[in-house]
Amino acid sequence: VGLYAALFQLGYYPMSMATGMSMQFLGPIFYQRAGDASDSRRNENVSKLSRRLTGLTLALTGVVFSIALLFHPQIFRILVAKEYASVSYLLPWILLAGGIFAAGQTIALDLMSQMKTHTMAVAKIATSSLGIIFNFAGAYFLGIKGIVIAIVLFSVLYSVWLAAISIRTAAEPGIQ
Repeated sequence: VGLYAALFQLGYYPMSMATGMSMQFLGPIFYQRAGDASDSRRNENVSKLSRRLTGLTLALTGVVFSIALLFHPQIFRILVAKEYASVSYLLPWILLAGGIFAAGQTIALDLMSQMKTHTMAVAKIATSSLGIIFNFAGAYFLGIKGIVIAIVLFSVLYSVWLAAISIRTAAEPGIQ
């Protein structure tokens, strides 16, 4: 548990915190641009902004992942007690999971600002349920490495599912 806590606090938590702050800042902008979500031009404007932010999030995630892939031992040596160094190789992957989940959150904000929240319900419930199953299976079969794999799988599934919903509902008017 201690190894996972160190890994989570150094990798996933900062990505999650940065995403949360970004969404708090961008949320009102998205809602203001979408208005009452009945104007397709305004909705497309919001979707374009969301696509750009999602792309930027994924690009930054790729940069952070690459840096962590190259320098994870040094990062752990500086920021974490030496007893936790054995899991430093998992740092890039937990950062990747956090970044991919952040991209999914950007897509979710797009859908919410266009009043398409009902379209996300099944995806959110299903991916959360699968995430729990992935975590238990990962922990049981592979320990901490399995948990990190489970978090990456959950994040990818969540983001891809929301992206598919966003693409599918792009032509629909708001307030569903």
